[in-house]
Amino acid sequence: MVSRLPAWCALPLAAVSGLALAASFPDSSVGWLSWLGILGILTSVAGRRFWWGFLLGLVAGLSFWVPLIEWLNLYLGPVPWLALAVTMAVFFATGIAVWTWISFWLLARQIRAARWALPLIAAAVWVARETITGVWPYGGFPWGRVALAQSSTSFAEGASWLGLSGLSFAVVWICAVPVVLVWTAASRTQRQRDEEDHPGIPCRPLLAGVATVIVLAAVPAWGSLVQSGTIRVAAIQGNANAGLFAEHSTGEWLENHIAATESADLSGVDLVIWPENSSDIDPEQDSAAAAQISALVDDIGVPLVFGTIQERDGEYFNTSLLWVPGEGIAQRYDKRHPVPFAEYMPNREFFHALAPDLVDMVQRDYSAGTSNGVFEAASASFGVDICFDVAYDDVMRDAVFGGAQFLVSQTNNADFGWSDESAQQLAIGRMQAIASGRSLVSISTVGYSAIFGPDGSVLASAQRYTSASLVADVPLVDAISPGTIMNVVFELAALVSVGGVGSVLGLFRLRQRITLARREHVQ
Repeated sequence: MVSRLPAWCALPLAAVSGLALAASFPDSSVGWLSWLGILGILTSVAGRRFWWGFLLGLVAGLSFWVPLIEWLNLYLGPVPWLALAVTMAVFFATGIAVWTWISFWLLARQIRAARWALPLIAAAVWVARETITGVWPYGGFPWGRVALAQSSTSFAEGASWLGLSGLSFAVVWICAVPVVLVWTAASRTQRQRDEEDHPGIPCRPLLAGVATVIVLAAVPAWGSLVQSGTIRVAAIQGNANAGLFAEHSTGEWLENHIAATESADLSGVDLVIWPENSSDIDPEQDSAAAAQISALVDDIGVPLVFGTIQERDGEYFNTSLLWVPGEGIAQRYDKRHPVPFAEYMPNREFFHALAPDLVDMVQRDYSAGTSNGVFEAASASFGVDICFDVAYDDVMRDAVFGGAQFLVSQTNNADFGWSDESAQQLAIGRMQAIASGRSLVSISTVGYSAIFGPDGSVLASAQRYTSASLVADVPLVDAISPGTIMNVVFELAALVSVGGVGSVLGLFRLRQRITLARREHVQ
């Protein structure tokens, strides 16, 4: 018999555990709560069949996603917020249900290998679900990954070896080990216990694996990456009222950042970086704005990276430009992952029939960029991303493989007020810095902003809603970090293993049904 918690206990445990998982993310940043949340969720579904696992997973998923992305309510209102939360909760519940289906099948057949296999399967299913929702539908939403909750814990350094997906795998695996050991022990009959010659043996490889992961977290890989010098960077937070629906005079955002740059101490600076939307006028279309930027860049004598909105050949792009003294625009990067339902409206006619007022709020459909965002300036190569791009591993990976020696993340958090969104995004930037072994400059219009070293250390920072200049000597790194490679390995391994196990069990079940049908036919 497979042991499980009664429903009256499992349902509230799933709800509370989902809330604990949400509370582990910034701005509260109580990272260790993610471990308790995962333990509670897995415990609540242990011993359940598929549909009970789905129900409990849905309860946990809603308790997690609704508070985690509450900041979306400030931007687009309650309908898009709750629609996204419910969608992500359904994916969450599906992942949990798949694990309950596989685990129940293995334990019901008294397969002894389940004691060590089930924690690995739990971690693989979790990472497979995170991987899928990170790319689909509509480009995905790679928020809420377990690895990102570790930004405030000592386990964050594990991303330098394992990547973000590998770190998620490790945390879920470690949490699943005690759940599975207790659960399988409670499910074994006395006869099974008597027949086991070495009941403790399955625990040893599990504990050895857990110890290995802990060691990897304690010994970050960035220390083995050879630095090839430094570049002195100034990142300017202009405190511009740059919200999508904000009322402002034309050129106000540009003026804010020019003023903040002119008042900054730029002694010895090699490169100046402004945030996303820092110029509300496209200098390629407006000669006056171009003259202002050109005069500033010639005056400071170093290249400037800044964000603006451009229209080219009838398409709109959220763009970052590199402006070089005496030359003008040298390179450009277009945001690769425009936000669906905010920067573009997928299936516009379909959704307009459902919510015309909301759809009409999104008047422009931004096109996606295709470049790797690697700029060359001041004798250094750096990878540029815009806003939510920082959460997408493919953007970071392409920049690193494209030769980026450090990373630049430009963002505009003005629409999200004093909510947790900017803190969550900044934590993502820190984790990407650790995973890639690259320094990362995260600069916002209104904060939070920070410059992180390759180990995730804070080299400079600024609080929200203040004009500030962040100046730091940023280390340059050429080597590819283990985390950059292992991230892909863990994602592919999770997808292949879960797909393989699910296919085998599905075929086995189909075979059983066919055999049963034949027997009934013969009778």
